[in-house]
Amino acid sequence: MKLTEDGPYLGMAAFCQAAVEDEYGRLTLRHFMNGQMVWPKEGIEPSESMPKATIPLCLVIQLFRGKAKGAPILEVIHVPPEGEKYILTKFQPVFQGGPEQGLQTSPTFRVEFHVPGMHWFELRLDGDLLTKIPFLMEYRKTRPKVPPSIFRR
Repeated sequence: MKLTEDGPYLGMAAFCQAAVEDEYGRLTLRHFMNGQMVWPKEGIEPSESMPKATIPLCLVIQLFRGKAKGAPILEVIHVPPEGEKYILTKFQPVFQGGPEQGLQTSPTFRVEFHVPGMHWFELRLDGDLLTKIPFLMEYRKTRPKVPPSIFRR
């Protein structure tokens, strides 16, 4: 399936802690996530480099069909700061119904982070880039005194 001006269209692609769908198909996203801060556990000597951090992420994807038909392959690809890409997951959504209909999915997977910096997650539909989602990993040698937030007010 080729991405064209006629669809499919991306409604949303975001990370959160959890997504809950009600009986009407409406989603509630809990704790939108655009990054994570890690620090050593209490009593452990901090290292110069970030220790491996495994973080569960829920990726909410909403697509609208437009004139697209069929069942493309949707891949989620992790691109760490050092650039070596790898596929986190792939699945085959099926577009059905009219052009205003679509699909939403919220797979949860555990992602291993080995280095701080900006990590990118590419969404590819049959190999074509649909969008990229940034995720900032921060490493602190000491625990922050206030709850961490990537975006400060």
